[in-house]
Amino acid sequence: PVDRVFSVRGFGAVVTGTLVSGRVPVGAEVEILPGGDRARVRGLEVHGAAAESGSAGERVALNLAGVRRERVERGSVVGLPGELGAGRMLDCRLEALGGLAAPIADEDRVHVHTGAATALARVRLLGGVESLAPGETALAQLRLETPLAALRGDRFILRRYSPVVTIGGGTVLDAAPPKRSPRSSAARDAVAALAAGDDRTAALSFLGEAGLGGTTTAGLARRLGRPGAEVGRLVATLREAGELEVAAGRAGSEARLLSADRARALEERLLARLAAFEEANRLRPGMPVEELREYAGVPAGVADSVLARLETEGRIRRDRDTVATAGRTVRLTEREQGVLDGLADLIEEGGLAPPTLSDACRSLAAAPPLVEMMRRLLVHQGRAVAVTPDLGFAAGALRSLKQAVHEQRESSPEISVAWFKERFGLSRKHAIPLLEWLDRERVTIRVGDVRRIRRPSAPSPEEAPAASVAETADAATGAPAA
Repeated sequence: PVDRVFSVRGFGAVVTGTLVSGRVPVGAEVEILPGGDRARVRGLEVHGAAAESGSAGERVALNLAGVRRERVERGSVVGLPGELGAGRMLDCRLEALGGLAAPIADEDRVHVHTGAATALARVRLLGGVESLAPGETALAQLRLETPLAALRGDRFILRRYSPVVTIGGGTVLDAAPPKRSPRSSAARDAVAALAAGDDRTAALSFLGEAGLGGTTTAGLARRLGRPGAEVGRLVATLREAGELEVAAGRAGSEARLLSADRARALEERLLARLAAFEEANRLRPGMPVEELREYAGVPAGVADSVLARLETEGRIRRDRDTVATAGRTVRLTEREQGVLDGLADLIEEGGLAPPTLSDACRSLAAAPPLVEMMRRLLVHQGRAVAVTPDLGFAAGALRSLKQAVHEQRESSPEISVAWFKERFGLSRKHAIPLLEWLDRERVTIRVGDVRRIRRPSAPSPEEAPAASVAETADAATGAPAA
């Protein structure tokens, strides 16, 4: 906590205070709250003498580089980056001084003093309590008018707004709570659990409040008011006991922590949505994974971890783009099977010039929604590739196209639209979508009006040899293919 700030010519900002916890060396990066500015410790003194580091309990002066004197004031807090936070609410255990002329009433405006900081706040007594008589204790939420940096376990003093006299004090139980309803018994019970429990109890309470999206280890550390390494050990203990789940974050994001019951609730939520989708979409082989992720309403890494767990447990089946409940099969009527087989034949026979959706509808005398559904089914089975929303190509024809383009590289590393149309006997309707598909497949790269053929790479699993449409069994229906 900073209790004095001044400038020294040639050195810049200097802050002084008593180091409450931890250790700070010369060269360390620090964060100044509540503003959030970052600075570097250029030099320091301990009890007036130059030193290389300061430790808890010592009187320390820090010369800070990278921050202006005006950005720091008495009441600021200097800590390690990311380990502290500043907020406008404090859950606390509050005690009124004995001998007060008047009780502390709900909604009283007060001065809050903690560390070297002062802020105005409203007292909200929890559990429907109207006032706190002298000498009594109650649970409360202090709603601050300006952000304050505090930690769970910090002590504070309360003074009346006017006249400014001391009326009580207490202990911070949660420095980053949600806004609580003063008359809610559930809100009071939640804070009472924090008052009566240890860090394990508090961690489980905070994880429960974090909901289905969970929180990060750093976020949990800030609410517990404990160093990251200490919280990491607590997380490992809770995970081993089956009380906590860790959802891996996507690239560039932190892992998320969920309470075990929240993780189970999210699983059931996703399974229920998946079942509803399948009931409403009888002919769809699965639900788009991205659609299910969006429905979850949680960070993508959390949704992916939950889906991975469900897949491991054998409750769902996933491929690259879709997810389905385990054992789901698409059962076709005789009419639907006929359209599926007929469409497979049209795509196979069409080669690099397959029919569009409207052409296929006319050939099969079938409605567009049914033909589109059968095309999606063929794509899901790997019997066709959706090059555009309106064009599906036989997988074998596309493999042959890739091979032919790669072979052309030996003669000329560049191809034009005109060459492509003539070489494969295509109209622009099919040539342009195929060239754009080759770009996406990294076979070619467009440079102005031509395309440069890339060097061939090792075949991906999707490019491995596969049976033709005529040789492929209908995996989704269990019926032989056309």
